[in-house]
Amino acid sequence: MSNTILFALVCGVAGVIYGIMTAIWVNKQDAGNQKMIDISNAVKEGANAFLAREYKTVAIVAAVLVLILAFVPALGMWAAAGFIIGTVGSALAGFIGMWVSLRANVRTAAAASKGLQAALSLAFKGGSVTGIMVVASASSVWPASISSRKPWLRLSRYPPRSSGSASAARS
Repeated sequence: MSNTILFALVCGVAGVIYGIMTAIWVNKQDAGNQKMIDISNAVKEGANAFLAREYKTVAIVAAVLVLILAFVPALGMWAAAGFIIGTVGSALAGFIGMWVSLRANVRTAAAASKGLQAALSLAFKGGSVTGIMVVASASSVWPASISSRKPWLRLSRYPPRSSGSASAARS
């Protein structure tokens, strides 16, 4: 395994660890008074309903795309498997991001009573989890796929460029 691939994997794992640690930290913060918690629970209910509906729709579209990928001769099962892995990783990152964001919202409002710095710090950390988890999942999955040297990653089925055009393109 090359150093570049190993570095990407380490960065991906570090991102996941950061996301988990931040989620735990956010969840330990003060959630405010009972009225704030009640409002937060109502928002959570709506967000969970949204995610359930969205993921059902995405699952239907993804299933159709997986079938198309699997039966296109130039792509095949490896491309379909890669698509499934990417879709699951993205959905998981979205779910974790929503989970943390919902909890960070009420805790940010509660932290605002302590001052602007406390509120902004919590809001930034809570909001960073979604982006970090998306990048971390991509940084973990693609290098592993590339290093496995699966047949669908080989480019030998495409005709090589002539050396003359490659030399001319570099000049």
